[in-house]
Formats: sequence, C-alpha cells, structure tokens
Amino acid sequence: MRDLICLPYAGGGTSIFHPWTQQAGPGLRVCPVCLPGREGRIGETPFARMSPLLDWLETHLEASWQRPHILFGHSMGGIVAYALCLRRMRFGRTLPQALVVSACRPPPLRRDVQMHRLGGTDLRARLRAYDPANLAYDTYPELWDLMEPVLRADLAVIETFDPGQVARLPIPVIALSGLQDPLVASDDMAGWSDAGCAFDHHRFDGGHFFLRDAPAAVLHRMTQSLCELTGAPAPPG
Repeated sequence: MRDLICLPYAGGGTSIFHPWTQQAGPGLRVCPVCLPGREGRIGETPFARMSPLLDWLETHLEASWQRPHILFGHSMGGIVAYALCLRRMRFGRTLPQALVVSACRPPPLRRDVQMHRLGGTDLRARLRAYDPANLAYDTYPELWDLMEPVLRADLAVIETFDPGQVARLPIPVIALSGLQDPLVASDDMAGWSDAGCAFDHHRFDGGHFFLRDAPAAVLHRMTQSLCELTGAPAPPG
C-alpha cells in the first residue's frame, strides 16, 4: 500500500481530490491534505511563508513518512511538494518514491507580478484568468471575504519562496499539464525534466484545472506512469 499525498492549489482544499479517493485502485491510498485556513481547519491561521508551512507538513505527515508514499501537488501544491522534497533530501530524510507536479512551472520561479500584493479587484481579475468559467468568487461573492486572506497567504508562500541552488532529486518526477492552460504552458512543464533522476510528462485536454475536469483519466495515466518509473506492480485494468 502506498500513500498518494495530495497538496492543493492556492486557496484550495481537499475537494478537488475527493473523486480520487473513490477511483484509486488496490495498493494506492489517496491522502488529500487540508492546509490551515480552509475546510476543517478554517479557524487556523494560514501560512504565508514556505518554511513554517514545511515545518507543519513534516509533523502533519509523520505517519506517511513511515510508509511508501508519493507526493502530488497541483499548481501551488506542486511547488510546495518540490520544496518539501528538497528539504527532506538536504536533511537526509526519507523521500517519496516519486514527485508528481501538476500545472506549475519549475523553479527558479519568475513572476512579473506579486499577486498577493494586488488590490482586491485586480486580484480577482487575475484569478478569473485561471478558471474563467468556474471562479467560485463570481458564483458565490460571499466567499471572497472569507477566503481572500487564505488565498493571499498561499500566494505569498510561493511568490516569496527562494529554493536557492536548484538540486536534482534522486527520485522520478512526473509532470502533468493541461493543453489549454492559459497560465502554465506544456512546454514550461517540460522544464521539470531537470528536477529528478527520471522524467515523464503527460498532457491532458483542459485548462489550469484539467484535473477537476477529468479526474479518472488523470489518475489512471499517472498511476501507470508511477508503476513504470518506480517498478511497482501495475493495477488491474
């Protein structure tokens, strides 16, 4: 049994991973991580810098470190997952069997705009580009006051993160990207090939949230790739 530890996008919770908890085959346990400031942790202060977030994850995921595991992150979650692998490698700790990064550019990150510093109107306009047809704050305006501090904190985590000297991890890296993603082009995702000892890249129809649009297809292809790169038995079917 392997844990698939899933880290969300900025402002996101565990809901995007819920389909996987029902669709995962034998031998894979999907473990969505609820970060402070959302869902069941709504009363907790969200982290606004990478280092304390990694400290929290080290403790929160202690049980998974003792089992075979894979780290998966979508958008912001991909950068956090990579930063967590770097830290554990530097301290000589157990690494995941593989790192899966989805819809996020590889470091070093280059950002023309610090989104966590934008005014509310400009920030929402930028977010609309991420998911034009499904921005929750347009559908449910009352969510904005509740989630704006969480979103700004999450954006600050990645926009202030400096990985220092980018190191190659001694584990496979799998990149997932949306062919119509307006923010992270598939060619940009190919830059993750320098991050691990082996590399695979899968492209899917859809925008920045292709994972939400076709969860079963993404999970199936990712699972096949994990089996091929880590030598684990392929799931039936």
